Amino acid sequence: SVTYKNGDFEIKASDAMTLTANGYNAAYDGAAHSATITSTMPEGTTIAYTVGDGEWTTEAPSIQDVGSIEVAIRATNKNYTTKETSVTLAVTQKAVTVTGDDGSKVYGEADPDEFTATVEGNLNGDAIIYTVSREAGVDVGHYAVIPTGATSQGNYSVTYKNGDFEIKDS
Repeated sequence: SVTYKNGDFEIKASDAMTLTANGYNAAYDGAAHSATITSTMPEGTTIAYTVGDGEWTTEAPSIQDVGSIEVAIRATNKNYTTKETSVTLAVTQKAVTVTGDDGSKVYGEADPDEFTATVEGNLNGDAIIYTVSREAGVDVGHYAVIPTGATSQGNYSVTYKNGDFEIKDS
């Protein structure tokens, strides 16, 4: 007599899936930036993200303002071995220049009520805080128009450049 026994046939998860991603590292541009998956994922793969000890979510975290976060990324698929990687998202300060506006007056006249400066490099009308003064002097000649303020202002790294104010001979 012949006896038949069922055997086991196991289909194991493939290790062929790869997970590669790019982070982000650039100067502030006012936009939100997140990690980008650069590998092609097999059908049925779920990508999840977490920051620090946070919960895993399928919504990719992003960064907009100056700072840095480490993002863990996990790819799961019932037919493949789970893969994980991590990337850094970093935004650095954008360079801004505040330049004293040039001006002049005739000797003996009063200075303008206010000295001004021009801001270049800020986005969306973001405020840069500064004051403007003039180098002391009343004689005919050239005097600096001096903008001053903090060099680090939130999303911006600020450089100050003097303008020129001339007192002319009458």
